[in-house]
Amino acid sequence: MTSPKIAVIYYSMWGHVRKMAEAAAEGAKAKGANVTLLQFAETLPEAVIAKMHGAPKDDSIPVVKPDDLKEYDGYIFAFPTRYGRAVAQVSAFFDQTGGLWAAQALNGKMATIITSTGTQHGGQGKPIAPNAY
Repeated sequence: MTSPKIAVIYYSMWGHVRKMAEAAAEGAKAKGANVTLLQFAETLPEAVIAKMHGAPKDDSIPVVKPDDLKEYDGYIFAFPTRYGRAVAQVSAFFDQTGGLWAAQALNGKMATIITSTGTQHGGQGKPIAPNAY
């Protein structure tokens, strides 16, 4: 039996969610999976990120493209929530996956979601169902 190919795909403004994604990747590797760490594309201008004191993006981690999803057996998505929904960067990515959905290209693939927010009851559960295939 071959090891499953798992994509750990994250978005992290300040680095907290990235640390959780890296821990998930290490856990999957420890169980024998072939893991690739990817990040969602940034949609904010650098000037806005600087004003928000955002962590610098790691250019060594590839930005995921919708067609990349076809290469993997499963996914671990990690992203923060804002106002009870997935951040715009994640929504923008999933908005581009309609062709994959229509072609059933991801049928039978497994996924899980790690989410975090800076406040209690920040809507962590709400973004999960709309993003599930």
